[in-house]
Amino acid sequence: MSRISVRPALGPVVDADLHLRAELADGGVVFGQHRLAGKETAPITSPVLTLGLARAQAPDLPVDVGIDSGTHRFIAQAELICFPIGSFYSSLVACLLPLGVGAAVAEAGCPKVYIPNCGTDPEQIGLPPADAVERLLVYLRRSGAADAPIHRLLNFVIVDSASGDYAGGLDIARIRKLGVEVIDTPLLADPEGARLLDPRHLVEALLSLV
Repeated sequence: MSRISVRPALGPVVDADLHLRAELADGGVVFGQHRLAGKETAPITSPVLTLGLARAQAPDLPVDVGIDSGTHRFIAQAELICFPIGSFYSSLVACLLPLGVGAAVAEAGCPKVYIPNCGTDPEQIGLPPADAVERLLVYLRRSGAADAPIHRLLNFVIVDSASGDYAGGLDIARIRKLGVEVIDTPLLADPEGARLLDPRHLVEALLSLV
């Protein structure tokens, strides 16, 4: 039996007391990660137009904050950069908001891969996978990679078109038209049951890129 050894290294993107601030398509504003994710309140009912950072003392005033040199170096020297499944805005995009993240990703010479949710994400109203790819690129460019070509920011999208249930439909041709390679491979643990990814399938797909 093969074994996979992983040495984790975890840390915050920035060391600052900030909150997420989302502007919605209906004109509303959601302040706080817990409200955006709908874990303590009702889920949002309007698509997110833009996500930013703000302080609790001034929730209507967007704040710009940058990563330090150590975080930049950590990202730039990565062997693989993965934009994973999870809450699209409060878990994924939130980590791309600090200035310098996009620049560090563009500087890294490793493969960069995005894994869309195979099920329903309450934050992704009106945001099918192809739109999510475009939105991901927008936030990477906003955080310091304005002029970077797409291949410096994202190389692969991993999907399971046979068994995955992608809200809004999976438009593989549109993703490829952006210049991003789509890897279509079995990912689900039980294709006939809950839409849960099989960790081994996913790890094997990721390691094949390194």
